[in-house]
Amino acid sequence: MNVAADLYHRAAELRPHDFHTHYRTALLYLQVDNLNEAEEHPGKAVTLKPDFAPAHLNLGVVFLQRGKTEEGRKTFLEALRLDPRLTKAYYNLGVVHLDEGRLDEAEEFLKKALSLDPGHQASYVRLGNLYVKQRRFPAALEVLN
Repeated sequence: MNVAADLYHRAAELRPHDFHTHYRTALLYLQVDNLNEAEEHPGKAVTLKPDFAPAHLNLGVVFLQRGKTEEGRKTFLEALRLDPRLTKAYYNLGVVHLDEGRLDEAEEFLKKALSLDPGHQASYVRLGNLYVKQRRFPAALEVLN
């Protein structure tokens, strides 16, 4: 994976004004958990193309991984403003609310993610965990099976 990361990083250096290169570079670094490298690229993609919702999503993930929950929340909401069908933004907002103990809001966001993408496994897992926290065991079993 280092070769791919090096190539994407080089592409971003060669094409500093190409939002898509920065978006793809950030995505790759996020996939390999290289947060230090991932951090600079989604911000550049958002600056270069502010109406590109997936770049906002990546930036929100970086904020969350850095412990900047409120910035992440705002960024996910902006991503949804730009593209209301962005499943992963709903999922991440569900995670934020779940982590904060705001279970009703978390459930809403996770269910919305699943309504858009019934195959989004991470949403099922988080929703199941939410139901366990609420001691709604039959609902948890239904979601997790």
